[in-house]
Amino acid sequence: MFQPYSHRVAGSFPSQRTLHLLDIENLLGGRVTAARVKVMFALYCETAEVDVADLVVAACSHRFASKVLFALPAQVRVVIGADVPDGADLALLDAVDAQSQAARFARVVVGSGDHAFAPLAQEFVVAGCPADMVTGSGFTARRLRMVCRSHRHFAYHRLPQVWPFSTGQSVVTIQKA
Repeated sequence: MFQPYSHRVAGSFPSQRTLHLLDIENLLGGRVTAARVKVMFALYCETAEVDVADLVVAACSHRFASKVLFALPAQVRVVIGADVPDGADLALLDAVDAQSQAARFARVVVGSGDHAFAPLAQEFVVAGCPADMVTGSGFTARRLRMVCRSHRHFAYHRLPQVWPFSTGQSVVTIQKA
């Protein structure tokens, strides 16, 4: 169980809310389908201990927007990035201001292992809001691990599988007559 961080600016009341920042493509290893997004979000919520009062901001590139928008609950704020390398990362980074949001939340959880989020996590920590990290599988950036006070993995093996090198579309089997 996470302990609320008590060091706050004098006179402010510490919030018990958590800000969750999800890099959908990173959490799914780039293999984004609506079914995988639904299961991933449930696994993430369990692992990160998401509460109904928390704010969840998820990012994806325009290419996966329709799959993500219809798979996530309406309470999740989705930001859509350009269809360029790191487009979702940049959109998520642009959507968050650590200086103003650090006082509103007891902690921030970065749902990604990408090095791009290390400076943002560091800004939250410096502002008095501890950072934690939740990942699926694969590589996690050393700098991000160093900034975050904890690192949890969700059960990546429980995600629906897709064919390697597929576009995430359903597989159609053709039978000979």
